[in-house]
Amino acid sequence: MLRENFRPNLDKPTPTMFSSYNNYLKYLESIEREYIKEDTLELKELEKRLEKEDCSMEIKETALELIKDIHNYAVDYVAIIGKQGGVNNENNGKEFREKIKTIDESRQRKHDALIDSINIANRYILKNFKKFKSSPIKVDTNNRDMVKDWAIRLVEKTTKIEKSSI
Repeated sequence: MLRENFRPNLDKPTPTMFSSYNNYLKYLESIEREYIKEDTLELKELEKRLEKEDCSMEIKETALELIKDIHNYAVDYVAIIGKQGGVNNENNGKEFREKIKTIDESRQRKHDALIDSINIANRYILKNFKKFKSSPIKVDTNNRDMVKDWAIRLVEKTTKIEKSSI
């Protein structure tokens, strides 16, 4: 799939490294599938691992609470995405813009809260559970689109929602 004689000095492949753009897209799909498979530790699995760790009950309870917070923030965030998509333009233009603006601001706050909760949980777990050598919740919180996709997958896996509402 990669061009044989093309050896860039890059960590990440770019479209020009592939013989066709379709091959590049296939590569991205395979990486995403691999990334999803290797979400490293899904939250439920992470909870189970933390419960088995040898540390104080207070530390465990705090870590488990942080994980529940992540799930709750993800559910709230995905719900507001669905709400934003369900707004119709039957109202006059000004009302519609105001409604979209309000929902968009709320969506951004929920997204920020989700990102913060992931970062806080990762730091807390790394600090207090020595078995973890890297962040147990593997999502690039600097990439807002990746966080959105991760949250949608998480909510789809853990709750009964219609994909069409997202």
